[in-house]
Amino acid sequence: MLLIDTIHRVAKPKNLPDSIPRDVLLRAHYFHIKELVLRSHRSRGGTHVDFPAVRIMADISSATLRCRKDYTQTTTALRSHGIRYRWGFPTKLILSRQGKTTVISSPEEGKRFLEKWGLLKESSEEFRLVNRSPGRTTDMN
Repeated sequence: MLLIDTIHRVAKPKNLPDSIPRDVLLRAHYFHIKELVLRSHRSRGGTHVDFPAVRIMADISSATLRCRKDYTQTTTALRSHGIRYRWGFPTKLILSRQGKTTVISSPEEGKRFLEKWGLLKESSEEFRLVNRSPGRTTDMN
């Protein structure tokens, strides 16, 4: 049984054109139902024949998104070298490389692994963390 607590469209930002579709938030009453829907959507490759433009994503808090932003350079380097990863709780990267699972618990640790594996260029400019506040950057060196 699919029991829905709430479902509503997210308010449209004033600068967003009307042609851009808006997000819809749905809160399933039971956690296991949400997980089944997400798992089913992922197993189909993220699309459905009848609704190709529909994307289903788990809701992530703004605090978690801010923490994940600190890993941008690490995730970019991993993707560019074809290394698959997934997010762990609360904010960790879990990846498999050469048959070995590695857990990266901080952006600094990510930089160390990238350097150890030779995936990070020597330039210190490549590995900069950009905070959410405008104009603030932190060097990792």
